[in-house]
Amino acid sequence: MEKVIGKELISHLLKLEKHQQEKVLDYIKDMLTNQELNVRADDSEHAIASGRVKNFEQFNTSFENWKIQKRANTK
Repeated sequence: MEKVIGKELISHLLKLEKHQQEKVLDYIKDMLTNQELNVRADDSEHAIASGRVKNFEQFNTSFENWKIQKRANTK
């Protein structure tokens, strides 16, 4: 994605009143947040489908082993 602000966009933004500019900014922020959430959701779905995600059993076992090792290292 090319990150350039076009002259046309700037000229239209300058025609808006402050409260209208705030609404446009809020809309843009929402749009970017939604886009980021969708990308993360897609990445998560691909990770789950390809088996790159630990299930609860694996996580719990790893966590319990980590706690035991942590206690052993602090003695």
